[in-house]
Amino acid sequence: LWLSLSRRLSPLAFAGGVAVPDQLFWRLESRRGQGIRSRRSEALGALAPVSARLCSGVDWADFRQREFPSSGEWVYLDHALRGPIPLSVQRASQVALLEASGGRRARGAQTSRLSSLRTRLLSLVGWSEAEGGVCLTANTTTALGLLAASLPWNSGDRVLLHEDEVASNRRAWEAAAAAHELQLVVLPSRDGRLELNDLAAACREPVSWASFAAVSLVTGDVRPLAQIRALVAEAGGRLCVDAAQGAGCVRLGAADAIAGSGRKWLCGPPEVGFLLMRHSASQDLRPFTGGACSGPGVQVLEGGVPPLLPAIGLEASLELLSGLGWAEIEGDLRERGEEVRRAGLEAGWKLAFDLPSARSGAIVHFQLPPGSPADLEDQLEARGVIARVAKEQRTLRVSPHAWTTSAEIESFIERTRDLCR
Repeated sequence: LWLSLSRRLSPLAFAGGVAVPDQLFWRLESRRGQGIRSRRSEALGALAPVSARLCSGVDWADFRQREFPSSGEWVYLDHALRGPIPLSVQRASQVALLEASGGRRARGAQTSRLSSLRTRLLSLVGWSEAEGGVCLTANTTTALGLLAASLPWNSGDRVLLHEDEVASNRRAWEAAAAAHELQLVVLPSRDGRLELNDLAAACREPVSWASFAAVSLVTGDVRPLAQIRALVAEAGGRLCVDAAQGAGCVRLGAADAIAGSGRKWLCGPPEVGFLLMRHSASQDLRPFTGGACSGPGVQVLEGGVPPLLPAIGLEASLELLSGLGWAEIEGDLRERGEEVRRAGLEAGWKLAFDLPSARSGAIVHFQLPPGSPADLEDQLEARGVIARVAKEQRTLRVSPHAWTTSAEIESFIERTRDLCR
C-alpha cells in the first residue's frame, strides 16, 4: 500500500529525490493503530521473492531498474569513495525520519531496527552473536580511533602497519603509540602489495596488534586475511582489519576486530560506521568515555545514542544486498574489476601497480601520463564519468560495482580515451 500510494503522491522519491507524503503515513497509522515500520516491512517484504530469484546469476538489469532508475546518464565508477543510495534505502531512511518525528513513540521500532543492523553486520562477516559484538560509530576513522585508544596497552607493545595504509588507519595507531610508548613497525610496499614474507619477518618478535586494510585504497591490493591473521596469531598478536574498502567486496571473518563504513560498497547513507570485535578480544577494553547507552563487549565504546537515521538506512541496504547474495556480489565485483583492467590495457593505458590476479579486485589504478589536465576529474564529470584522480600518486582510480555494465565500461573508455593517454 505504501509503495503504490507513494508512487502517486511522491514521485520525487522514486526519481532519487527526498519528498515524502508525511500526512499519508500518519493517517495510515491513526486508522490502523499500527506503526509505520510494519508497513515498510510489508512493502519491502514483497520485494524479497524477487531478490531471492536473483541469487543465482543475478539479474543486475532488473536490480538497476528498481534501485537506480535514473542512473543511465552517468557512468559511475567511484564506489571506493561513496556509493549511490538505492531507492529502497532512501525509502527506509525517509520512514525512519517520519518515525522520529513522533518522538519517543518510535523508540521501540527503531531499537528493533538497530538490533537487526547488528545481526546483519555480524552475518556479513560470518560471525554469530556468540562470537562477536558490534559498536556503531560515525565512520571508519572513529571506529579505528576508538579501538586503538581503548586497548590495554603496555609500554613497548609492538603494532604492525603497512606503508600503503590510509591516514585513518595510520593515525589511530600513531596516537596510541605516542600515548602509551608503543613500537610501530611499518611494513614496506612491494609494488603496491603487502608481502607475506615481510610480515613473517616482522612476526619473529612478539606482536600485540596488527592493523591492515582488507583492500588497499591506495593500490587496490586484496590482502590474504586468513594467512595474515595466522602469522600475527603465531606471534601472539591480534588482527584489526580496516574494512572501508572490503565490506561487501571480500570475505572479512579472519580478524579479531573489523572497522568499516556503510557509505561505500554497501551503498548506505552517510554517515555511519561500525566496529566489530570478537568477544575474546573485547574483554579487557578500557573505554575513555561511556554513557547510559553503553552495552556489553565492544558495545561499551558506543557511549551515547548511535547515529540512528543513517544506521537504519544501512540496515535496509544490508537487507537488500544480502538478498542478492554476498558471494554473488563478490564474484561479479571481481569480474567487473578485471573487465576494467582489460579495457584500459586494450586502450593503451598502463596499470599503476602490478598485482597478481588473486590480489586484484574492484579498485583499479591507471597511470596518468605527464601533462594530464590538472582538472581531469572535473573534465571527466563534464563527460558524464564519475571516477577519482589520486593526485599524489598521479593515478586514475576506477571502482565499479557488481551492477556496472560492460556497456558502461566501454563508454567510460571512449569518453576518457583522449584525456588519459
